[in-house]
Amino acid sequence: MSVSNTAINYQPSAISKISKPLFIIFTFLLFALVFALAASAQTSFRYAAINVPNARETVANGINNGNVIVGWYISSTGQGLGFRLASGHYSSIRFPGAAQTYAHGISDLGDVVGNYILPAANGGQTSHGFLLHAGVFRSIDCPNSTPTAVFTDARGINKYGTIVGTCNTNSGQHGFIWKNGAFTFFDAPTNGSGPDTEFNGISNLNEIAGQVFSGDNWRGFWKIGSDLDFLKPLLARDNIVAGVNGHGEIVGCSASVGFFAHNPEAGETEGAEHFPSLIAVRPFNVANSCAESINYNRAIVGYYLNSQFMRRGFLAIPQ
Repeated sequence: MSVSNTAINYQPSAISKISKPLFIIFTFLLFALVFALAASAQTSFRYAAINVPNARETVANGINNGNVIVGWYISSTGQGLGFRLASGHYSSIRFPGAAQTYAHGISDLGDVVGNYILPAANGGQTSHGFLLHAGVFRSIDCPNSTPTAVFTDARGINKYGTIVGTCNTNSGQHGFIWKNGAFTFFDAPTNGSGPDTEFNGISNLNEIAGQVFSGDNWRGFWKIGSDLDFLKPLLARDNIVAGVNGHGEIVGCSASVGFFAHNPEAGETEGAEHFPSLIAVRPFNVANSCAESINYNRAIVGYYLNSQFMRRGFLAIPQ
């Protein structure tokens, strides 16, 4: 494992303006915090676009219980940068010296995780995970990484500082749990293929969301301790579970459409597991979307493809 600390290059964005519709949605969100828990069976959402000003593309990846959002965007010059959106104001996140920086998750304490890209000596690129804590970046690299294909991606973090993600090692691609500098690896069951597991998010109750490549398709799952359940039957079209909240509710995308599902474990008995019912999360009635993260108050963030097939971020609030 390679771990380093470096001074932060965390730049308040010169673009701090926010569109009026998004400001209204954030104002509404403050009231939603009071009422959302009283309505546990919401099946529809109010949407707002999340677009970093002047960006070519924007993806919203994480939202914490304080309604702070992180993600990444492609700048007007084509550079990938992370962003933080709090109270209607954007700020950029860039790992010092990195060619690209992508923010994926944020804890209730404000810690941010993601990955950054460096050019490799052979003309390629390497990906390294990071933790941004108290204004300082920390690199996270899985041990036994393949020298010619270094890849670590930190994707989720809970309030206890437990980080999940995915990385390549000399034995394949694995989901990982990182806590206090120590890695634990996990491989979900596959249909005869090699290890290819990704962890995407972790709740404050340590429930993990992820997917595994199995049967020639991505297959989403959620994991609680040693118990793992799949979102769809084997050989269903590509599906992933991207996020999970403290209620055990999950979000992700299935067949290129975002979804929300009430706690699939609620009322379930051992040996009687079933595939959950999915509620579509389709901002502005688009054809392609993915829900990436959900907080305790059921506020959801993700992205969709517009008519030019460019990614745009969104915020969804239950109504």
